Amino acid sequence: MALWSVLSNLRSFFAPIDLLSMLPRFLFGSVLLFVAVDLMFEWLYLSFFSLPKSEFSILWLTFIFINIWGLQRGMILGFVFSALLFIYNYSSTSNVTLIQNPRSLAVRSKADRRVLETEGGARVVALSLSGYFFFGTVISTIIKVQKHVIVEQDESPSVETQEPGEAVDELRLAFLDNAVSGGDVDQEEANQLTPPARSKKLCHLHESESGPTACKNVEKTQYVVLDMSRASGIDATCARACFFTILQNLNRHNIQLVFAGLTPKIEQTLRANDVLSPEPESDSNEENNSVASTPGELELEFESASMSGSDTITEEKLYAIHFPSIEHALEWCEEELLALTDQTESALDHHTFFDTEKLQMIKERYFEKVHVNPGDVLFTRGDKANKVYVLEAGRIDRKDTSRGYSDGSLVGLDDFCVDGSYHYTAVADRHCKLSVLPIETFEKMKQENPALAMYLYQAFFKAAVVSN
Repeated sequence: MALWSVLSNLRSFFAPIDLLSMLPRFLFGSVLLFVAVDLMFEWLYLSFFSLPKSEFSILWLTFIFINIWGLQRGMILGFVFSALLFIYNYSSTSNVTLIQNPRSLAVRSKADRRVLETEGGARVVALSLSGYFFFGTVISTIIKVQKHVIVEQDESPSVETQEPGEAVDELRLAFLDNAVSGGDVDQEEANQLTPPARSKKLCHLHESESGPTACKNVEKTQYVVLDMSRASGIDATCARACFFTILQNLNRHNIQLVFAGLTPKIEQTLRANDVLSPEPESDSNEENNSVASTPGELELEFESASMSGSDTITEEKLYAIHFPSIEHALEWCEEELLALTDQTESALDHHTFFDTEKLQMIKERYFEKVHVNPGDVLFTRGDKANKVYVLEAGRIDRKDTSRGYSDGSLVGLDDFCVDGSYHYTAVADRHCKLSVLPIETFEKMKQENPALAMYLYQAFFKAAVVSN
């Protein structure tokens, strides 16, 4: 059988006439027509059930363009529309999400927490940005960020109460001429010609340019924190057209822009486009590097010592600042709010654990005063918890988390009370003043004055409950 097939093919090859020329031409045309109809049916109809509607529309547009302008031009136009669709879909992957109730994990005194809850809750707007940001995401990102920002806006008088400009000018000239010539001045007429005073009202930043809508029961935004830890990248066009524009709009309303979680590449792009300061800030300033030789010198530096590793804000707020994480950024904003809030000034005397006369007496008799420098380790994880620290000024960081302790906090209390080992490492972030109670002194207090020891233990318990 195989031999017969070979001989048949050889006979056709060596035949003196072309056998294909004997076949009718409509046979080849019908084959081509069948293939074309099958392809058109598959791509122009069946693909509707397997392709997204946007891609199916581009498929039909490409088919129409090919029939109108030819194969090459039609394919080029189809490619252009496909590229535009890709840009649109890719820009939609960038997301801006509002972080509800942005608060740091810093352990604060009761007075500080009260100030932050009543005065600073709405003044910090924190947003989480994810995806890749390029020129296709500029407009949407600006709108999504600015719609959460509350600013003060001059409330202009309504158009209905305003006279045409020329008529008002003529009336004012006539009124002034009458007043200068010694004529009677109608006070009611003078009030009508006096421009109404503009009042301030709060509105969203993206509405401040036209038709602002008043916002009730809110406060003016002072800090906008953008968490970029989930952002995959940013191009130069978006850095300039988007984030630089946001920075300028916020600066006009005296609002500080803060970035958190920047990758080195994103940070470099923002610096190159004047969003961040051109030159990186030094890792530590002179105040933190200076070591005081006496406790008295340390006390003078408590108020002026700044957080290590943070950028310095210029008075004009020309640039945004950045922090390693959203936790550090929120904590910095809270520190600034506490420093700027009037209620904090009146509550400074209460930013301490020793807020009663009896606790003050216990402090004088049983607690030791300790001063530490930035970077000093109070205790290491696994050490015996034989001391409890009352932080009176400064800041203590925990190395296991980004949580920190501020003025009036108790450090190492949980482990001290159970007579166990410290389960984290505590390091001074800046110059700190502490009052320390060794466990031996506490045992001595329980023997000398059990009632006083019980009072201190209850104060410890109350402070632990409030801080949590």
